[in-house]
Amino acid sequence: MSGGDKGKHMDATFWIGISIGAILSLLASIAANLAHSRITGFFEKRKLVSHEERKQRALTQHKIVVEIHSGKRDKYLYFLHQSTGLIVASILVISSLCSAIVLLAIFPTPPPPDAFGHTDLLRLLMALLLVFLTAFGAIVLSIITNNLKTVQSALEDYPRYIADFEGRWGLPEG
Repeated sequence: MSGGDKGKHMDATFWIGISIGAILSLLASIAANLAHSRITGFFEKRKLVSHEERKQRALTQHKIVVEIHSGKRDKYLYFLHQSTGLIVASILVISSLCSAIVLLAIFPTPPPPDAFGHTDLLRLLMALLLVFLTAFGAIVLSIITNNLKTVQSALEDYPRYIADFEGRWGLPEG
């Protein structure tokens, strides 16, 4: 292929790419215009569902705070129960990270690029499993810690908590 032929081939490829991109963008804009009402309806519905889920979580937490404040629920037993969850999640995170370190120690060097066998697939799957376990444990730790912090701060300044809760969510039913 001479230098002149190469330039013509690149020019044709370039314009074919531009044409395909224009056609795809036109189809995407038509599809977006046709589906606009369905998409906005979905987001509005999701917004309402999300609001209801947040309200239910707030009502559940409000019930816990009111029960602890009134003495119906033992504060120390509640915190002990939550702390047990923290300890289990911490053990999960630490053991997953330790297992990952051991896995790296067992297989210290990556295999050559052309040799991919069952051992390598097992190593990859184990690493992915450990990453997911670590992430799951960290998320659980974060959720439990946030719940503990919220309940503790609500109990420390109970009148302000009640005023804020009623201002945002209204009076709880029942």
